[in-house]
Amino acid sequence: MTLLLIVIHSIINIALGYVVLCIVDRGRKSKLWVVEAFLIGAFLETMIGFVFLMIGMSELYAFYTSIVIGFCFLLYQFFISKKLRLKMPKVSGKLNLFEVLLLIPIVAKVSIALYQLLRFPIYFDDAMTHWSGRAHALYGKVNWSMDATSEFFLGAAFGFKEYPLFLVIWRSINAGICGGWNDVVARADSFIFYILIMISVYIIIRKKTEKRWMALAAAFIISAVPLMHIHATSGYSEIAVCLVVLVIYNALTEGAYLKAGILTALCIWTKNEGLFLFFPIFAVCTLYVTAMDKQLDLKRKVISTASYCLSTIILISPWLIFKSMNGIPLSVISSEENFYHVDSILLFLSKLCNSPSSNIFWLAFFVFIIIGFNNWRKQKEIVMGVGLILMTLSLLFYVFCFTDAHRFLINDMTAHRSLLQIAPIAVIVIIASVIKSPESSDSESKKEVTHADA
Repeated sequence: MTLLLIVIHSIINIALGYVVLCIVDRGRKSKLWVVEAFLIGAFLETMIGFVFLMIGMSELYAFYTSIVIGFCFLLYQFFISKKLRLKMPKVSGKLNLFEVLLLIPIVAKVSIALYQLLRFPIYFDDAMTHWSGRAHALYGKVNWSMDATSEFFLGAAFGFKEYPLFLVIWRSINAGICGGWNDVVARADSFIFYILIMISVYIIIRKKTEKRWMALAAAFIISAVPLMHIHATSGYSEIAVCLVVLVIYNALTEGAYLKAGILTALCIWTKNEGLFLFFPIFAVCTLYVTAMDKQLDLKRKVISTASYCLSTIILISPWLIFKSMNGIPLSVISSEENFYHVDSILLFLSKLCNSPSSNIFWLAFFVFIIIGFNNWRKQKEIVMGVGLILMTLSLLFYVFCFTDAHRFLINDMTAHRSLLQIAPIAVIVIIASVIKSPESSDSESKKEVTHADA
């Protein structure tokens, strides 16, 4: 029953997010619109809940607000404007043997993850403290305070007050809907994100290659990364960032800059990496995509980039202003250390290429982008994906090798989890590296026609 109520909560988030998509993305051309609507709806609901908390109200009222806004808009669309057009992904054709063989392990992994969610307790330290511990405190209104002078400020007795509140508030609302706290509430969102990541990767690759077996292969690869499966029921926030980063990337490839900005604000609202890593990285990606878009003149390029940056800053501003007013540091990491730690390079490479959390995944990524260079170098969305991954790895290298976060590299607490956040985009790049770019295909066709004429 708990899981069913959480699914209903997610559907209500989709309804709320759909309202926003109708405003900022009227064409609704993205095949990921359901995933986008869920993420945007959950973001707005939790941000509204945060505002309610600041004025002394319960965050659960944000859930009721979501119901009113979402379903009133759907009723208006259906009965009055008659513009309700929900395009769901089509499932057509019979599966061949190879596709069945790919689908079987995916279903098996999902089934195992579901069993673990329903039967096993939460058992990871950070998940029990920073995310679920604070969420439990918020739900019970015990050991929780919005007063910056209190020792229980933002659940600081359980986790760092510097950490954003997206999952904390969303889990607390789930507990309120379910009528109590349990281990399913503490990590059900991880399972939902796991499913949505595989679906999103499948849809993106299916759209790009028009080959179902390749899309299933991509979904299988991402499901087979050891750490991804573990995080399906871990209760950590990295898998949430993983999904959000993937959807932001897809939005930028489609030229939906305002929508990408909203999702980037959610990324910042989910984890501090959103502000320090992905916001600047995606800002650079936005500059690249707009610069490469020949259909945009200079004015529209500037407006597109500005819409991305401003939408991100404006929507996350309540949290950043609140932190500034209450003297909350932007990050837990100390800024005093800024020097290279001995042997960090080898240790970082070891985490990247010789870790049981990812197996040979990252080694395979580098092999494929080298071998398939001629296939992906003319595809701007894949060039952006490669650049995004390399920029992320470079910034992570700096953080773990030059700052106080080096201790997390040594004790193996964070580095492997940070790499998980860009794994789905790496899968897309891997698949793109083995297929010919449209430019290459056109070039070969022209050569064949010329040869035939000769």
